[in-house]
Amino acid sequence: MAKFVKYILELSNWYRDWELVKEAAIEADKLGFWGIAMADHYLRAEGRDDATLDSWFALAHLASRTKAIHVGTLVTPIPFRSPTILAKMVATLDIISNGMDCSNR
Repeated sequence: MAKFVKYILELSNWYRDWELVKEAAIEADKLGFWGIAMADHYLRAEGRDDATLDSWFALAHLASRTKAIHVGTLVTPIPFRSPTILAKMVATLDIISNGMDCSNR
């Protein structure tokens, strides 16, 4: 059985990087990457003065701009979110991405 390497591009969820992130996601899709992923850290303790984007909303946007790439988070802090709302967010991403979310892979 042949095995294939799946390449996943890690993207930033920093607000200041958003334009670059959009371009990188589209290019990764064109180049045949298997997936793109963001950490779901919505609050950073690094003393930086720029903000982070909500990764699930950002991934939904990127999924609407790409064709074949899988999307997902590297980590999601489940205790900080209502399970019902998180389930709804993942289901929404699944629909917007035409089943290309990484939550069930």
